[in-house]
Amino acid sequence: MRLPNVPVKLSLISIGILAVAAVGTAAWAWKANGSRDMGPADALVRPARVMEISYHLRGRSTVMAGTVVPRIEATLGFRVAGKI
Repeated sequence: MRLPNVPVKLSLISIGILAVAAVGTAAWAWKANGSRDMGPADALVRPARVMEISYHLRGRSTVMAGTVVPRIEATLGFRVAGKI
């Protein structure tokens, strides 16, 4: 014995309408809470170190030549298909 499809369709439609109503109510409540004025917030005083940066011309300068290399090197090789 087969049940008619009308009650299933009706229940699916009613569930859809309830879902849309729930989403609309939640969106309205969220917007209503977001538009409330919470008043002025207390300003937090946060200490900070401050230093003035300025350029000082120095009489002597040191120029060095060299190469920067890492202390530990790992030799790795990868196989690549095609030309590089």
